[in-house]
Amino acid sequence: MEWILVAQLFGLCGFIFSVTATQQETKNKILLHNGLANFLSGIQYLCLGAYSGCVATFIATGRNIVFAKYKDNVPLYVLIIYLILAIGLNITNITDIISVIPVLNICTYGIAIYQNDIKLLKAIVILNGTLGMFYDISSLAFVGALNQLVQVISGIIGYIRYKNRQKVYV
Repeated sequence: MEWILVAQLFGLCGFIFSVTATQQETKNKILLHNGLANFLSGIQYLCLGAYSGCVATFIATGRNIVFAKYKDNVPLYVLIIYLILAIGLNITNITDIISVIPVLNICTYGIAIYQNDIKLLKAIVILNGTLGMFYDISSLAFVGALNQLVQVISGIIGYIRYKNRQKVYV
């Protein structure tokens, strides 16, 4: 029982960085906040024995570090290596359809962040957060599920704010 409480604490810390990530407007700030959220969520999943989520979020943390190094010009081969690692390192952790969700989420997020399209990235956050709620509930990551819900709401707000800033008023 105590590991569940420890997991929820790490989930809460990840939750904070996850919400702040959706409100950032530059790629590097998004990567930093999202990387911290992923790392803390990975510890949460580890405590809960949700190994697909654990491996996926630790891989996503590494992705954020590498992508931040390249700034806006991530080579295609880096994306391909990342996707191969994301799928390959999770193959043994996939036990059912729910355990595919973390892998799907980190792959789609990686592709979106690679494209340097903040509007697309915010839309992917909304989609991934919705799917992530199902994974977190099935893994008993209750703070994680709440995180995903708030991330979806925050992603919608961030998407609208970003979209409105892109309008040109004459």
